[in-house]
This record gives sequence, structure tokens and C-alpha cells, in this order.
Amino acid sequence: MAGLYLQPEQAAHAYEYFASKGIPAEEGMRNLEAILGKKILVKIGGDCLNNGGYDSIAQSLAELYSLDVVPTILHGGGAQIDKIMEEREIPIIKVNGLRVVPDESTLDAVIEALSKVNGNLVNAINKYAGSDIAVGLMNEKIIYAEKMQPVIVNETGKLVDFGYLGDVTKVDNAELDSCIKKGKIPVLWCIGYGNEGQQFNINADVVGGALAHSHVKYILLTTTGGYRENGEIVPEMNLEEAKKHNADGGMGVKLNSIVELLENPKNTNLDSVQIASPDNLLYELLTDKGRGTIITK
Repeated sequence: MAGLYLQPEQAAHAYEYFASKGIPAEEGMRNLEAILGKKILVKIGGDCLNNGGYDSIAQSLAELYSLDVVPTILHGGGAQIDKIMEEREIPIIKVNGLRVVPDESTLDAVIEALSKVNGNLVNAINKYAGSDIAVGLMNEKIIYAEKMQPVIVNETGKLVDFGYLGDVTKVDNAELDSCIKKGKIPVLWCIGYGNEGQQFNINADVVGGALAHSHVKYILLTTTGGYRENGEIVPEMNLEEAKKHNADGGMGVKLNSIVELLENPKNTNLDSVQIASPDNLLYELLTDKGRGTIITK
């Protein structure tokens, strides 16, 4: 990476890019220089990777890389997991937007789906950004986890055991930092490891909240393009407004994890979190207003 300022030829490329996207040059350069050499976390929802989504997202990430920004990538894979479970006739159970992983056959399906997503995403990024730019980090123990505690579901009053669904206990950033220093894009999946080496599926938004502490920007990509009320994207919410959200399912989990992250006293880097569509990733990073939803402290 060039550091805090672009070299002349890179700056010329950046200005050309801003012009092609209709981004005001001064605004784009100011926002670009604010993130050069900084850690950026992009969480990709599995719903974004259907119907040519790998290529579309990989092109956006390649454009970002060409501007000398090396992001950390975290992906989910809910849609892809559902597909494999349906093929194997494994019941799909979700409670409060979280997947129940009751047995090892379900966990195996989850791991297989996420492995395929990771490999496909790495290959797509390398197709557009350059050979061996993206590195899949599935064999490294980066996310540590413990079994999620059972919860009482408000609607039924029943206690639900989530099985092999985990909560993050620790993040080892050394491998991520090593990749970024080498100019490589780390691509993480949402599998964590327990003390005995047991693997746990973890909701990707929960993993993102744990990873984000060491990053200065955190953007969640989703096909909804942001948090919506009455069908319209809410462009900005403060923390108190976010706490009162009426979203359920996956968006509810996203907003809850964002609130928890921004309220956490250990979070000293992030003052805001953004939700956007894959097509608007660059606008979210390089313009003042973006095109999705920003939640601020």
C-alpha cells in the first residue's frame, strides 16, 4: 500500500475513477485518503452472492484494491446453507433470525456450504483484482467461540437450544494483519473454534461485530441496500433510534449486533457502521452521504 497518500499515478487513476462514477473529486479524494493504510471490514451476506453476485462484488472489491485500499472480507452464506440442507432433507430451523444447528449432520452441511462460498469468493476476487490477491482463511484458527447459551423465545416461552451455534469469545488478528501488510485481501468465513477444537457455526453479523473492534470502517452488504421502513431506506439513524428498530429476521440480528458493537466500551475505533447494497460499496466508502443506512453513536 502507498500509505497515507497516493502516488501521482495512483492519484490520477483515482480521479479518473471518481469521474467515471460521478463522485465529486475533492469529496472522493478526501474520503479515500481518510482510509488509506487503515483497516476496513466488509461483511458480505450470502444473499448478495446469488445470480452473478460473486462477479459483481469481486469487481467492486477489485476497484477498491486498485485505489490502494486492502479490506478484510467476512462472508455469510445463509442462502447457500439452506440449499444444501434442502438437498439433504435436513430441517431448516431458525429462531429470532438465528440458525439452529442441532446435530453434526447439520453442522457438516453448514461447513460445506461456507467452504464453497469462501472458495468461490476468493476465486472471483482473484479473477478481477489479480492472481493470489485474495486469501481464503478457513484453515487458520482466527475466530474462537463457545456454545451459544439457550434462550427463551418470547412468542412461545420455550427454551431453545441452538446446538452447534456459537458466540465469539476471542479474535486472533495476527493472520489478518499479516495478510493486509503483504497487500493480500483476507477472506474469512463465520466458523469459530472452541477450546477442544470443536467447530461452531456463528452468525456472520455476530462475527462482524467481534471483528470490527480492530477496524476503522465497517460496512455490511445486503440485497436490501440498508434498513428500510415502509419500503424506503432510512439513510441515517443514531444509536437510540437503532435500538427502537422494528426489523426482524436477519436485519433484526444485524441491527442488534450493530447496537451492541457501538455501545461496547472496548470499541474505540468505530463511531458508525454502514449497511449498503453491493453495488453501492464504493459510494458508501468514498462519498459523504453514501446510498445506504449509517448508524452512528
